[in-house]
Amino acid sequence: MSELKGKNIFLTPDGRTYHLGVKKGDLASLIVTVGCEQRARVLAAKFLTDVTEVSSSRQFYTFTGKYIKGGQRMSIVCIGMGAPMADFFIREASFVLEGEPLAVVRIGSCGIVDYATRPGTLMLSDESMYCYRNYCHFDGEAALGNKRECGRDPRPYLLTAPVKADKRLTDLIEANLNAQGAAVKRGLNCSAETFFACQGRELPLWNDNNANLLKDMTDLGVVSLEMETHQIFHLMHQRQHSIPNGPKSYAASLMIGLVNRSNPNLTAHVTAEDQDKATLAAGEAAFDALVTLVSEGIIKPAA
Repeated sequence: MSELKGKNIFLTPDGRTYHLGVKKGDLASLIVTVGCEQRARVLAAKFLTDVTEVSSSRQFYTFTGKYIKGGQRMSIVCIGMGAPMADFFIREASFVLEGEPLAVVRIGSCGIVDYATRPGTLMLSDESMYCYRNYCHFDGEAALGNKRECGRDPRPYLLTAPVKADKRLTDLIEANLNAQGAAVKRGLNCSAETFFACQGRELPLWNDNNANLLKDMTDLGVVSLEMETHQIFHLMHQRQHSIPNGPKSYAASLMIGLVNRSNPNLTAHVTAEDQDKATLAAGEAAFDALVTLVSEGIIKPAA
């Protein structure tokens, strides 16, 4: 392994970030992010020209090129799954962009929680909350300071208040999908810390105390359930608002609904053919929306 530099952001000798694997100039400030490498390659082949590819030893893949409609510079970044990977992505991308405005659209897959929505529907997030396992419930709380005994929190899972998507970017994506005739369900998303326990899946070898978790989510109005959207929304909001005059940041998320978790009459998963069609519809809608942000002067990418 090459010698690394830095203690907060790790950099290789040629200036690449340790996880994302990019350096200044590799990334556009208009980004579509996905979890699946194959989905990233399909979108890059369909919608970008003059593509350069960067891959890292940490399983991140970045494709940067010109959008086929008008030549706007865009990036597609494959980040894998979960909030930690989204954290690496947003923070290291922001580092190499050096305070430029940033717009990010997630295209992924999700479970459907809304009772009436069929698999294959594109789930567009107005806002996203986070569900995480409360380890202080299962393991006890560390005895700090003068505390002599560990306590246990009675709540096995914690649900945060939601963070909003960028409304203009989300409205544009919805309008573009409607123009294509795509099936769309817009509403509240929940991102889970884990795939199994935090999404209400019950497995025989574990007592995860999650039998009511899915109902708790539906009672709150959740329509889609996955693992990345909240972290992206949260970090993009904090990027702009946690410091004075923070850089402009815009985030949206749409996912292909794979299976309905709530309706016992909807047992089938989305077909491979419908998933491929939805991926391309989502990609075109997202890229067109990002271009519109530029044409409206909402975001001004660096030259």
